[in-house]
Amino acid sequence: MILAFEFNTRASHGVLEGFLADIVASFDLPLDLRREKEALCLFVEGEEDLLLKFSDFLSQMLPVSIFVQGFKVSVVEKSYGTPVALKSCELFLPFSPQMVKSVIDEKNPDFYNPFITPSVGIGLEAEE
Repeated sequence: MILAFEFNTRASHGVLEGFLADIVASFDLPLDLRREKEALCLFVEGEEDLLLKFSDFLSQMLPVSIFVQGFKVSVVEKSYGTPVALKSCELFLPFSPQMVKSVIDEKNPDFYNPFITPSVGIGLEAEE
């Protein structure tokens, strides 16, 4: 099964792409980001139970932004649109929900670590 997550956004600064890449990496899934007109599309393939867990995690960890005008999720046969390469995001971003979760989790090595490195923003390497 393939889920298509479509985010309606004109923004191209790499912030949303960085957050999506970070969340997908948490599930050890391949990153398939594509652009279709004004939508950034994330395609995730897997078994139904994995996709349900991924969708729940995504809804909790993806920061809602003024740059996203809307989004939808659908089941598709195959991915579509133009592949998107990750850009280096040079913006300094505050803590993401995923980072906050790690610093309040007593079992996480970063528990109450005030110096945790952002996973998105300054320091994110771009793919060539």
